[in-house]
Amino acid sequence: KYIGVWFMNIYNPKFDEISVIIQGPLNPKINFLIDSIIEKMPKSEIIISTWKNNIQFIQKEYLEKVVIIESNYLESVYICPITGVEDNLHRQIHTTYIGLKKATKKI
Repeated sequence: KYIGVWFMNIYNPKFDEISVIIQGPLNPKINFLIDSIIEKMPKSEIIISTWKNNIQFIQKEYLEKVVIIESNYLESVYICPITGVEDNLHRQIHTTYIGLKKATKKI
């Protein structure tokens, strides 16, 4: 797989060649995003990579149109002992990586 950003001047990919990965926690606004992707990029693959028990916000009609990845790995929370801040970086990296591995399209 390659990212087609620098190919845009030479090659315009078709929507059925593109995987769109949505990463992170979900909220009810996720349906507007899915609807927008379906409207603007029909036939693209939509992958939602999130943590367990987070898909309740997705409307039922979208559940059959998207690939959903739920990760148990992200249930643990790491709090930095020095700053006391929750480390969210590992979640972002993990869910994005899993989404990229699941993608079946060229771009």
